[in-house]
Amino acid sequence: MNIIPKVIIGSNISQNLDFTASYSAGINKIFSSLNTASGTGDYITHNAAAKLGWTFFWGLTFRSTFNYIGYTGLDTGNEDYFLWNVSLGKKFLKNNAAEIKVEAFDILKQNQAFTHSTGSNYYDYINSNVLKPYAMVSFVYTIR
Repeated sequence: MNIIPKVIIGSNISQNLDFTASYSAGINKIFSSLNTASGTGDYITHNAAAKLGWTFFWGLTFRSTFNYIGYTGLDTGNEDYFLWNVSLGKKFLKNNAAEIKVEAFDILKQNQAFTHSTGSNYYDYINSNVLKPYAMVSFVYTIR
């Protein structure tokens, strides 16, 4: 059984500034008729996130996303980690329809790919390879 309550607080303060903060907890309750020595397998997945978007002087933009992913109840080590991405850009053309920006991903070098699954008689923990920190230059054109 899986229950995921979520709380989101967001604001579009102005045309040039907005933010969002959220938290969710995936509560995973495992039922089994087998008595295993490794415990019940119940665990909670925590996800907290914050986003900020700001357009300031002369069409310059700043965006930042910060995520915390954590687990309670798993005994496989420390799967908790933080993801932080940032971009700095410049809007231009008529009605600021175009933007060129430099983006940096996984600034803290903590990205992980972790999966936990449970069957009738097993617990499966899978760690996968993920992208390392990187930067990217991008061009965005908005058609209105």
